[in-house]
Parts: sequence; C-alpha cells; structure tokens
Amino acid sequence: MSQQQDKAASTSRRATVTGRFDKVAAEVFPEYSRTRLQAYIRQGILRVNGGRQEPDFQLSGDEELTLATSLDDPYPEARSWVATQMDICVLYEDDHLVLVDKPAGLVTHPGAGHFEDTLANGLLERYPALGGIPRSGLVHRLDKDTSGLLLVAKSIRVQLSLADMLKHRQVKRVYSMLISGRLTKPATISAEIGRHARNRKRMAVVERGKPAVTFVQPLRCYKQCTLASATLGTGRTHQIRVHMKHLGYPLIGDRVYGFKPRIDKSDTSGYALSLFP
Repeated sequence: MSQQQDKAASTSRRATVTGRFDKVAAEVFPEYSRTRLQAYIRQGILRVNGGRQEPDFQLSGDEELTLATSLDDPYPEARSWVATQMDICVLYEDDHLVLVDKPAGLVTHPGAGHFEDTLANGLLERYPALGGIPRSGLVHRLDKDTSGLLLVAKSIRVQLSLADMLKHRQVKRVYSMLISGRLTKPATISAEIGRHARNRKRMAVVERGKPAVTFVQPLRCYKQCTLASATLGTGRTHQIRVHMKHLGYPLIGDRVYGFKPRIDKSDTSGYALSLFP
C-alpha cells in the first residue's frame, strides 16, 4: 500500500480528555465498541501520536489518535486473513448460516502464532464471500483444544442477530467435560476471573476481576472422575477450565489448568484415564 493510500485509509481525531487510552478512544471513536478498540490498540491499528501503546496507557488530553482504516472499513484486521485449504465438517447449511463441527486442536481464528491454519482461514477458502464479514462470519469461538459446534453467519445482519440471541440466552450452549474427582451435586460457581498475576498467558480467579458464573451438572460419576455438563452465565476466557480448577475438579487432560492425578489403574475407568491425552 502506498503512503498516499495508507493516509487516505486512516482516520485521525484529537483526544480532549485525560485517562486510559482505551477509555478515551471509546469517546473519540464512538462508532466502535471498547472491546474492538482494545483489539485495534493491541494490533497497532489504533495509535497515539503515530506510536503503539498499551490499552492502559495514560493520555494527557492533547494527543492525536489515528485509526489505520477508514470508517467505511470497520474490520481492518480481516484484510490480513488469508484463505487456506482445509477439510471442514459442515453439519448444516442454508442461505443464512453454516453450522460446523470444530475438532480439538484447531484454533478458531487468527492470533499470535496462528495466522493461516485456523478455522477462519478455512472458512474463507470455502466461502470467499465471508471475507466481507467480521471474523469470517464466526459468531462465537471455542478454545483450541475444545471440540464442538460453531455458528457461522453468511451476512452481517445474521451475525448480529445470532450474537444478540446468544447474549439473551435464546441460543443455548452446553459443554460436556470429564473432570477429576467425584462431583455428586450440581454446583454454581460465581468467582471473578482475570489475568494470572505471574503468568499473563493464563487466567485465574482473582480479586477485582470480571464477574463470571458457571453452572455445572454432574451426569455420571465414576470411581475417579465425573462426566459433567456446564452452561455459562458469562463468557470469559477459559472460564469453565478456570472455574473447575477453582472448584477442585479440574478437567482431565487440561495441560494448563489441570494436574496429573494419582490414578488407580485397577479398574476400567482408571486404566482409560491413564491413557487420556
């Protein structure tokens, strides 16, 4: 892109109040949500006086904020996503949406370390028109090591409608999990979640974090583990995994939040657990 084109594609506005970069940006660019502006800041799409800063950077009230996109192109990050050939399991499709079965091990959308090998890249190759829709039409996401169904919208109108249905619990998501230990009664976990104090790549139950609520229902108890289901009252990063560890029943096979339990291999379930990846 030439310097002239790049300048034409940028929007600059003056900050007139003091405070955190992301909070001031939300006032300067009210067309965008604060969450999206935070993403733009981390990606370097939104800058202060031409330089990159963190969302919590303190502004003095006289800086120039530059968004490296025109207001007609509200999702500039999608321009860098590439179409990649891959097998995608489509369970349902019509003129409005697609329902795909994401396997464990597949990242949902591009991010650090994964730029061309995600489900979003595969969707762009299979449905090129999704290039004009935020996140390649994905309405929600699943962690890399979580398998399950994902909704993909074929238009922005449908995407916004489905997102609104999820927000108001008109679409219900149920997660199945195998947890360490015997959980015999339903549980409601209400504990705030935020970044881990020492490992910033991990989440944890912390004071002054974001409110998070998880509802857990045991389905079948075995000698050393429990098959359970979980539904979300909120949608925080790694919420189920963090909350189950906090409850004392971490997910079997979770290399980040779990632990390697002492397993009695004398029964069938114990032997199966010893082989669980």
